[in-house]
Amino acid sequence: MAKSGDGKKPDTKTENVKPEKPEPKKTDLHPKADDLNQVYKKSNGAYCLICGVTRRDKVCKAYAGRGTDHLGYGRCKNHGGSCTGPVTPEGKAIAAQNSRIHGLYAKVLLPHEQKIFEQLHQAKDLGLENEIRILKTKILSYLEKWRFEYVNNYQDVKKLGGTEETALEFANKKTTVWASFVSEAGNTTGRTCYQAATIEDRALDRALRTLANMVEKHARLEGINGEDLLSQLNQELRAASLGKVGLSWGGQPKGGGQVADGS
Repeated sequence: MAKSGDGKKPDTKTENVKPEKPEPKKTDLHPKADDLNQVYKKSNGAYCLICGVTRRDKVCKAYAGRGTDHLGYGRCKNHGGSCTGPVTPEGKAIAAQNSRIHGLYAKVLLPHEQKIFEQLHQAKDLGLENEIRILKTKILSYLEKWRFEYVNNYQDVKKLGGTEETALEFANKKTTVWASFVSEAGNTTGRTCYQAATIEDRALDRALRTLANMVEKHARLEGINGEDLLSQLNQELRAASLGKVGLSWGGQPKGGGQVADGS
């Protein structure tokens, strides 16, 4: 083999390396790619479009539109890709006003609360009914936050070999809230504590009473069975808490059993 002018052999390995292709744009892979779709580089170096839905900080890497009639873009079948949206005139009319409804609540609800609200939302712009949903969302979000805190601390102690009594005591301590108070006369101050997200929680108690009054009024206006509404509400509240929170007409919370293991 002939040598190059400088006496060194040519680096055939370097010469044979192909330059890496730049990452394509989403629309290069499919013109209908949307905001959630992501460009993904496979192990063989090829690029593809993936579903892109994020759940618990994990991105769905299924092929965009996998299992649907629109393979190549949009969601996969596990994340709503098969949903065709409203097809009736009534459904399309409701969908047309969703941006106005959701835009209003986006200013009121925190990002994680918006997800809860969407699950409760029935696409009916009925004033009082939507006010009920907003308050329900706030309450459920609050209960879920403290339930998560309680269960995590309880399980941490159990994993370290702690006893049931020790685990419950630690979880209760971690979910105890201290607050300052001033007497009605204004001449006495001090500190008090309560168990968050239980019937001891005064802020929660006020919210529950307000919710009960709103639901009772709605039931009267609509002429529907208030007990059915109450039963559904209590199921949601107990599922979001530790099974201790419930409603009765007039707003007096009812206690329930205790769930310490998160089941």
